[in-house]
Amino acid sequence: MNIDITKLLDWGLIVLSLYLVVDTLLQTNHNNPYNMFIITLKLIVAIIVGLFGMYTTFYNIY
Repeated sequence: MNIDITKLLDWGLIVLSLYLVVDTLLQTNHNNPYNMFIITLKLIVAIIVGLFGMYTTFYNIY
């Protein structure tokens, strides 16, 4: 059984970004400006990581 490590890493990146987005949306305390900064930072990181993961995953398929 041959497991491609790069594919595992790519799917890991996608799952991590999804987890960050869901975790951010589940946080209800939006009153703290510092908290909003952290949420924005997490969303930006999640989007970048997710796009990179999806790009490398679907680039490796074809």
